[in-house]
Amino acid sequence: MGNYISWKIDSVPSGLQGVIVCDHPATRLVLDCTRLHLIRPGR
Repeated sequence: MGNYISWKIDSVPSGLQGVIVCDHPATRLVLDCTRLHLIRPGR
């Protein structure tokens, strides 16, 4: 799974800023094919 995750950290005037990108094929499936729904706690 780690092969699909990349990150980049930049220095900005207010400190540090980071971006994390996931290229795993299942990510597109979840984002594009899952309808909006309310997430409720199990208990």
